[in-house]
Amino acid sequence: MQKTNFVFCFLLLIATRAHSADSLLYNPGDSGYVNMLQVPPGVVGFDLGSAGSDQTLGLIIINSSAKTGFEVDFKFADSGSFEKGKMKIPFKSIVLHYVSGTLGNGPPLNDLEITPLNGGEYIWKPGTAPVCQTTDLIIEIRASWDTPIGKLAGFYYETVDIKLNPGQ
Repeated sequence: MQKTNFVFCFLLLIATRAHSADSLLYNPGDSGYVNMLQVPPGVVGFDLGSAGSDQTLGLIIINSSAKTGFEVDFKFADSGSFEKGKMKIPFKSIVLHYVSGTLGNGPPLNDLEITPLNGGEYIWKPGTAPVCQTTDLIIEIRASWDTPIGKLAGFYYETVDIKLNPGQ
């Protein structure tokens, strides 16, 4: 029996925004307005020779003190599938999973299943009336996929741009 290994590369962007102090929810002193997204490196090296269930693709860390909250824009270049040329391994599901931290708009999300729309975009809007700052909110991006049948071994990838914007 021959086992075929597939490789996955997940690329993310880091976005920061700076605005005037009049848009602050709380005045954190001299540090000014905070609207920051941090993205540690994604995962490389999935075994795509079998199905994947709730596999961690990457983490995002959010800090925001905006009065209007924030929005996170996810843009999946391949609309939520691993790709190699014309071959695709589509995701059955993509989930935003709460790990830790404080969400200023209320209780943390519980495994929010997202579906990229036209062009692979999904915008998460947790609210526009925060009661406190969002502090060190860590969200895990998870995906599941079926067993790929008839796919060649090689380097399959999905690229995701992630942007943090003030809420509207």
